[in-house]
Amino acid sequence: MFYKPLTSLIGPLAPVIIPQVAQPPKEHLPDYEVELVIVIGKAAKNVSEAEALDYVLGYTGANDVSFRKHQMAVSQWGFSKGFGGFFSLKRASKKLTHHHVDCRHL
Repeated sequence: MFYKPLTSLIGPLAPVIIPQVAQPPKEHLPDYEVELVIVIGKAAKNVSEAEALDYVLGYTGANDVSFRKHQMAVSQWGFSKGFGGFFSLKRASKKLTHHHVDCRHL
């Protein structure tokens, strides 16, 4: 798991802007990954496995952008993944059950 600051969020069709610190892009190895995002709808702590899905508000997809040069230089990936506009997030879908999302095939 890793964190994504709120400043990294953009809409699903917004352009990803390469920051000056990562110029030229060819040297900094920009990369993207499609992520399954699980939206937690209420505060949770010490939740049992049986109750876990009661806390899920919905699911969505995201485009997670990273600069591999920065990511591999340090142990914490937040810097390489946290630039402004590096997390294109779609609107969360209605709540699904585990029957709809089979994580064994991700």
